[in-house]
Amino acid sequence: MEASVFQFVKPMQLIFVKSKCSCVAYPKPIHEQTNTHITLTKVFQKLIDFIPAFVTVREPACRTDLGIIEPLDNPANYSIDDKFPVLDLESNTTIVEKYYICEAPSIVDITRFIYTAPFVVVDTGKDPSLMTDLPDPLYIGEYTYHLSAGINNTNEHFTGIVKSHNNTFYRFDDTHRLGLLLHETPGFDRRPPLKAPPCDTELNSASITTN
Repeated sequence: MEASVFQFVKPMQLIFVKSKCSCVAYPKPIHEQTNTHITLTKVFQKLIDFIPAFVTVREPACRTDLGIIEPLDNPANYSIDDKFPVLDLESNTTIVEKYYICEAPSIVDITRFIYTAPFVVVDTGKDPSLMTDLPDPLYIGEYTYHLSAGINNTNEHFTGIVKSHNNTFYRFDDTHRLGLLLHETPGFDRRPPLKAPPCDTELNSASITTN
């Protein structure tokens, strides 16, 4: 799914993140980056209906690598990562080296979309989630999205639960001869093929995916 679908649609949900390290010895304290990764957040084992990074300023540790030489003159705290992955350009392979990591407090600005995404693909996190666990609506900054599908993606194929505009659920299985089925319908193998339900595809739609 990532290679065949998501890599083509995720650029629409490009986000901008800006942070500043508090360490006075760090030569480049301001970091700016863009990515397309949005993950749902659990509080007390329950998925909440908003993305905290889009509404609050955070103050995590900087966690920027300071190189392979111990920064003895660094006034801030730092840690050691003995398994830091580094790309060897000559062999085009990833090797593991010892790096020093900045642990000084940093300030991360509120995350924002670069574009107005008509729909988003978000990760439900490390733990498996049921369709009924997914928040609907989901608030991402100033935008409101409604759940349209939950996807379970594997390396071989994927299955999904599609939610129509009238809250009817359908099950999609790319290995099944019918493809789209009424969810949990007995004897579905004997039913004729079903047309795709009219899912909400307006600005406030969202596709939710889990790996």
